[in-house]
Amino acid sequence: MEQTNFSKIDLSGLVKELESQKLRKRDLIVPSTALAMYEGRIAMYSQSTSEMSEMLLKAGIKTNGDVTEEYNLTESCHAQISDKLGIPGRYYERLRKEALDMLDYNVTEWLKRKPSNYFLRTFISNEGDYGIARAFLSDRFKVIDHLDILITALEAIRQSDKKVIIESADLTEQRMYVRFIAPEIVKSVPELLKNYKVPNGRNDDGGFGVCSGFILSNSETGHATFTIAPRLTVLACRNGMIFHKDKIAERHLGTKMDVGTFDWSEDTRQKELELIQCQVKDAVNAYLSTDYLGNVLNELSMKGSKLLEHPVDAVHNISLSLGFSDERKNELLSYFVQGGDTTGFGAVQSLTYLAQKVQPDLRYELETASVSILDHIENYDRPAVKNYNQLTLN
Repeated sequence: MEQTNFSKIDLSGLVKELESQKLRKRDLIVPSTALAMYEGRIAMYSQSTSEMSEMLLKAGIKTNGDVTEEYNLTESCHAQISDKLGIPGRYYERLRKEALDMLDYNVTEWLKRKPSNYFLRTFISNEGDYGIARAFLSDRFKVIDHLDILITALEAIRQSDKKVIIESADLTEQRMYVRFIAPEIVKSVPELLKNYKVPNGRNDDGGFGVCSGFILSNSETGHATFTIAPRLTVLACRNGMIFHKDKIAERHLGTKMDVGTFDWSEDTRQKELELIQCQVKDAVNAYLSTDYLGNVLNELSMKGSKLLEHPVDAVHNISLSLGFSDERKNELLSYFVQGGDTTGFGAVQSLTYLAQKVQPDLRYELETASVSILDHIENYDRPAVKNYNQLTLN
């Protein structure tokens, strides 16, 4: 059983997968002394106590003597174990590749020497004897799960009486992303887009239109807050820009949880979802208005309409600031040249076009970074520098 990444799935596909995952989820608050690593996997020991054995059975996990079947770990779960136990990441990864027995020893010893309770999030097979450890978190982690958020957000949108549709969705090991657009809230900005050509000759016949919308993102595994942020879409190419400065976010931090099988009380669950529903309603009202769209586009026009003095060097500097490889930098430069727009906005358009070609977590980062880059485009518009420290990013 593997956790699969789903890219650009529709609403029915997203709901179906989230419902399937919900049936396989097992969440436990586990003392570190009941955990060990064996051949790079996490095992839970019953410690011959009725309390631990009962906890595991309630979670649907079969025991074999004093130890359960081991859990395979996702890449992000490995990183969380490294962080929580204070094992340097590079050393941890070297042990994974070159000395797995030493990794087992290091992790197991630090689990014993640093007693604490951890929130272990897993997916379990239907038989209950095999699974994946997908998160190793603090016992204060507040659960805000994807399916609850999606259903709550859709209900809030329905109550808003706004015409909103899901443009696309992604589900990765770390996050869920759902992009909403409001097809009736569109403004034409020919002065901003007049020089831009869609790379590879593709054009979605959007003319000079920019559409209002927002993106909902969430992590069940401790990698980010639950966030709603405005997102504008250039209709000709479907390029998106995420405006994080206007986001609404909710931290995954709650009260300390007791050892045992974790499950929300219905009262607590409803209170959390009511808060999220209010946040989504606020977001819909704030972001999906012609005034908000007009104000943002005015800012983009002021910052992005000026021709770059060093267009190719600016793209190089943007690539450097984002840590791109030479191959990715050349890909970005190719889209910039094909776009034919040597303004600051044109440079950012090449970045958001590239964002559609990469994996979902990076896409989110690039669409968010695009706004900050345009805000400080003068810092990139200079002769190419050799290292990041030579860029002055205010």
